[in-house]
Amino acid sequence: MKKLITTILICSLFLLFTDSSKASVLKLRYFEFGKYTVKIGSSAYISSGSSIIIHNLVPGKKYMKIIRHHKPTPLHPSFKEVVFSGIINIPEGAKVTANLNRHYGLNITRIIFFNTVPASVHNVNQAVHHHHNQPDGFMSLKRTIANASFDSDKLRIAKQASINHSLSSKQVREIMELFSFESTKLKYAKFAYSRVLDPQNYFIVNNAFTFSSSIRSLDRYMQKFQM
Repeated sequence: MKKLITTILICSLFLLFTDSSKASVLKLRYFEFGKYTVKIGSSAYISSGSSIIIHNLVPGKKYMKIIRHHKPTPLHPSFKEVVFSGIINIPEGAKVTANLNRHYGLNITRIIFFNTVPASVHNVNQAVHHHHNQPDGFMSLKRTIANASFDSDKLRIAKQASINHSLSSKQVREIMELFSFESTKLKYAKFAYSRVLDPQNYFIVNNAFTFSSSIRSLDRYMQKFQM
């Protein structure tokens, strides 16, 4: 019996260690000091202060809701207010830092991967390696795309970056601005949408378009993911 218990304990510790190597951490900063409840999937986390750190998150796209608890006043009773509701993409084995701003928008400000992977000999992978906490890496990616002769080659490199690395909406917009043709910008915007870190901020990529028809086409494409 003791041997069985010991075996189960060892297996449990092994599984815990294995899972923790893939789990991620979210550090969320609020725009104002107070009491908040953060709901991610079926889990809820309550905090008082200006930030919260949530450990052992399973990576992937998560529905997150942030609720602010307002203190009662002589004129108003206490009440709860939803200050954010949307999707957040948590990369595997990373610490994600996000800021909730006063306009109830969520901005991903930093991503640090726990296990540093050696840079690939492929120039695209070198360009985007840990670009979130190393701005030079993203600049290198942009130079690689800009140096390509044709839009088709630029699009191929951009797609490789989006597949292998998590980009923000702002970075997608900056990449779109490197394309010469409107049709290429639209193709990449559609391709990157399902892979972007902060889809709730994807509206900013519209600034890269010249024609309103492209904005409408992207909007119709995005609607398919919300049905």
